Amino acid sequence: MNDYFTDTVLSDWFSWTLPNNSTLGLSAIFRVSVPACEVGVAMDYVLTAVPDGRPKGLAYIMRDVQIAQGAAGLPWGINSLDGVFGINRTRNFQWASRCLPVLHRNPVRCTRRGQVAIEDSGQISVSSGDCKIIARNLQIHLPDNPAAVLGACTKNHSLGTATILLGAINGRPDGTTDGLPNIKYGRYAYELAQSMNENVLEVIPKGQSTYAVTCEVDIASSVSFRMLNYSRSDNLGARDTIGYGTSMKTVDSGYAYQVQPIGNSTCSLLDNSHQPVSMGQVLNNTVLGIGASATWPLLSQNLHYDGAFDTLGRIIGRVASQNASKGNGAFRDSTSDLEDALGLTTAITMSIFWGGNIAPPEANLDKGTQAYTRTRLGPSNALGYIYLLPSLTSVFILIYFVWRSWGVNRSARKD
Repeated sequence: MNDYFTDTVLSDWFSWTLPNNSTLGLSAIFRVSVPACEVGVAMDYVLTAVPDGRPKGLAYIMRDVQIAQGAAGLPWGINSLDGVFGINRTRNFQWASRCLPVLHRNPVRCTRRGQVAIEDSGQISVSSGDCKIIARNLQIHLPDNPAAVLGACTKNHSLGTATILLGAINGRPDGTTDGLPNIKYGRYAYELAQSMNENVLEVIPKGQSTYAVTCEVDIASSVSFRMLNYSRSDNLGARDTIGYGTSMKTVDSGYAYQVQPIGNSTCSLLDNSHQPVSMGQVLNNTVLGIGASATWPLLSQNLHYDGAFDTLGRIIGRVASQNASKGNGAFRDSTSDLEDALGLTTAITMSIFWGGNIAPPEANLDKGTQAYTRTRLGPSNALGYIYLLPSLTSVFILIYFVWRSWGVNRSARKD
């Protein structure tokens, strides 16, 4: 994120006017003087966040750590979570807890709303209210071919909020298959409708071929402090069954570590001076901008070809396999697969940014605890020595009789 931006599609989508009349915008043009945004880096994690056989109740998985629902977005440091929790993950490590910022609910809300049209210029557009996105230089002919247009509006939006529009049109139909028009080159509108968990035949009647979605993003209202527990996984090596019918198979769903929220109440995060950290310090301008624009790599794919949302479709497919719209996705309150996929991307992006830029103080664990296994001799409580009395008494009696026996034998030799 920069306080200046180039005249690109992305800066048109994501730029906010601040109270001091300066502008904060997104730039995907990397320069020596401009730090690379974590938004792009997060995509590698997003694409592997929902593997087959993921245990229920998880938001996502990063490396060897299971992130439970309610803990999405927690800071992810350069050394995973060790520095964030202030621990040394040795073989003796058991668990650690501390207060951290998380996304306690999905910051993205999607509804079926908007209009898709073909402009006089031959380009596809999607509009909803005062937000309108027009495709740029698509290399296809409409309406014979399928196309999609995705983008965002931030004009008249407060920092950390955005309106995302997604519109799609099917290619020209040629007959029908299973009740659906047999579209030779693609069913983008149907795919978008399915991502909203809708009945395609009902929402796109015969003779129509467009579908539009409006998603509202609100970062600030979705963030809170929660006490989290980081521990060895209870289901390490667990087995799970995935697939259906003849394709059913058993997989290893165990991961080495896990993070879970401890209750639903808020907590206090302290800095290295043992002073409370305010939500404003955690949600500074950069964090709000990064969070609201986290989905730009997904929205801009195939921007200058046909607008196909291939990568977003892959993520949607992954969360759909976990029944995300039924509360089993990254967020319990997700109402559709599309909503959960966009929320998942936002959570992981903010997680990486928080961990690499404004991670909570690593050494301060005044509000948290840690546990390691140790081998010790004797009890840890003084009262425990009472249990040693029978054994000690037996030892003293044995010593006494040995001493007496040694004395008797010695006297016998002298005689």
